[in-house]
Order: sequence, then C-alpha cells, then structure tokens
Amino acid sequence: MNKPRVSGTFDRINAEPVELAFPKSEYQARWVKAKAMMEAEGIDILYATSPAHMCWLHGYFAAWYRTHAPSNWGACLGTALCLGWDEPIHFDAIGEDALLYKTSVAEDMRFFDDRSPEGQPPFIVRELQSSGLIKPGTRVGMEFRSFQPNRWVQETIEAAFRAAGCEVVDASMILREARRVKSPAELAHIEQAMRVCEKGHEAAQRTIRPAITELDVEAEMACAMYHAGGELSAIPLMIQSGNTIGGHQMPRRRVLKSGEHIKIDCSGVWFRYHGNILRGYWTGEPPAEVRDRYRRSAGSWDVFAKEARAGRPVREVNAELRRYYQDCGFEGKQSGWCIGYELGIAMPPDWVDEFNFSYDEDPPDDVVWEGGYVGNFETLWDTGLIDTFVIEEAGARNLGGRIPLDILVCEG
Repeated sequence: MNKPRVSGTFDRINAEPVELAFPKSEYQARWVKAKAMMEAEGIDILYATSPAHMCWLHGYFAAWYRTHAPSNWGACLGTALCLGWDEPIHFDAIGEDALLYKTSVAEDMRFFDDRSPEGQPPFIVRELQSSGLIKPGTRVGMEFRSFQPNRWVQETIEAAFRAAGCEVVDASMILREARRVKSPAELAHIEQAMRVCEKGHEAAQRTIRPAITELDVEAEMACAMYHAGGELSAIPLMIQSGNTIGGHQMPRRRVLKSGEHIKIDCSGVWFRYHGNILRGYWTGEPPAEVRDRYRRSAGSWDVFAKEARAGRPVREVNAELRRYYQDCGFEGKQSGWCIGYELGIAMPPDWVDEFNFSYDEDPPDDVVWEGGYVGNFETLWDTGLIDTFVIEEAGARNLGGRIPLDILVCEG
C-alpha cells in the first residue's frame, strides 16, 4: 500500500480517545460483502459519494458535505472501494482530518491538493493510478442516484475517470442493497434510536395543551431527545395540527386549540441510525369515532407482526393486510393507506431508504421479507400510527412498544 497523504496540522497520536460507532471488524465484514457484489457486477472500483454510504463503509459523517457550496469549491469527496485493495480509500479536504479521526475507521486517506472542482477529480485519478488501481479498461462504478455531489460535479469526476481510459457505469444500487439486512450491532443502535424517539413522544404528551404553539412542542421534544443522547434527524421533526393536517410539514407558530387532532412524526437517532414513530394526539377527550378509528387502524399491526415472517413473499402479506382492512370497514370506504420503507443510516435531507412496500401494490413472488430487514410500518387512515420493526423468523418485531398504538390524550 502506498503511504497515504495525511494532515500535517492534526496530531492523531495525541488526540483524545473517541467512541466510534463500531469496531473495525464490523466494517471489514461490510467491505467483503460489498466487494463480492462489485465482483458480480464486474466493477473494479466503486466511488461512493452518498453520505450514508461513506458512513456505512467506514463510519464517517459530517455536518456539511459542500453539496451546494460556491461553484468554485470542490465537493468531490468520496470513498473508493477497490477490488485487490484491502482498505477503502477516502478522498476529502485536509480540514476534515480531525473529524475523520472522530468518526471513521479509515486508515487510507488522500487529502486533496486543490480546492477547485476542476482540480480534485484529476487528483483522485492520479492517486488511484499511483496505487496501481486504474489502468485502461478499469470499470468504475459511480453513484449517479446520490444527491451528493450535484450533477455538474458528478460529471467532472466521471470525465476524469473516462480520460484515464476507464469505463464508468452507474453502481448506485450496490451499497443500497448491501445495507438492507442489518447486523446485530446495527440493530442494537436502531433499538437505542427508538428509545430516544420514545423520549421525544413522552415529552410531547406532557407538553401538548391549548395556547402553546407547534414550535413549543418541538422544542420540548428536541430537548428530551438530545438529553437522551440522540442526534439531529435526517428529516426535521414534523408536527401538524388543526384542520389542514396533511403532507410533510415542519412545525409552525400555530397555536394549539382544545379538541383538536395533532400528528407528530419523528425519528430518534443513534450513531446516525434512525428509528421512526408517528403518533396522533388529542387535546381533551377524543370523540368515540376517533378512538374507534385508531383501534381499527392499530389492529393491522397485529396482522403484519404475525404474517411478515422472514422468507415470506411480500405479496402474501399484502393480501392479509387487504383482507383485514376490508373486514374492518376501511378498504373502499375511507381514504388511507398502509405502506412502509427501509430505515438505517441516514443524513439530512432524508431518512427513507431503498426497499419499500405498499399494501395495494404486489411485487413478484421472489420479493420476500428478509430476516434482519428494518423498516417502518405506516397505517394511516386519518390516523397517526407509524412504528419501526425488524423482520425475524417468527414475524415482524416492533422495536418500540413503549408508546401506545393509540390516540394519545393530552390536556384539553
């Protein structure tokens, strides 16, 4: 291995100890898995630029990735996973060395010698050439479906690889698929994220009352989650109240009133792993019809928990959910839906991962629930009910459970 270019300003030897998300062995297992998928696709180098994928590969995460920075500032940072090279090679600005120390297990770091977006891609190519990893015909996979970096920067990186004689292909799905099934260590972080999320919802129920604002509720929830060790979520905390509930709304200065429905959707975060809970709240005593609607909506979770077993086709579980909703009077009579999507590592602006389902859209028979998959279950029939689950042999296990699957009564 060529000696990596390291910072001359940050003293790693005397830096204070830090707690990384996982031991290096966890990441090494991921490299083996991802490289096997690369080899199957005929890809020699995967240049990962998605923030979540850099984090999954070696732990690195940052508050700023220079995504929408001035156009003369390079945003070409990324991690090259290469067949025939033990360690991933991370490329970044030299000023991020201390942050890499605090978050990443990467040992091979190459810091740019040029700040411009025109100068950074040739640097990436030269470094990989000097390590014997690029030659004419090398097949490079890039993540064209990642928002980071923007299209123009992606094209400058692609052009540099092509100028060196590489074939460049879209390899966006490799790490999306590699991340799907969670390890026991990852699952432990998601369960901790759920504890954080539950603290937020407990604070909401204590706080909600007439005459305060949605922003007041957000402040108390955020305070509770941060005090529990939580981190900034990839999507802002969402609070909706009044007769205009709908969409993905940030909290407003709207004042809460007595006798109204409030929906709160948030995720707890632990080492960037997300756990998601949405609940509906009511200021005062909810009408009997509202309680009944929540009861019927919540009953679908029991169906899903029993039927969504590891290895079972998704379409079969969908059929059971449709049958339940028809029997309880929702299907065809009241607008609503039951969906869910994958959860895991996430950075702003999104925590929604690749795999998803909808109770009314049946995939092919070979699409099955995989053991170790983590996602959310949304049963939304004018109800605020979302929980996070893991697929196991016996069915779907709710990773929460401390917040009742019901309308939550607050001071009215």
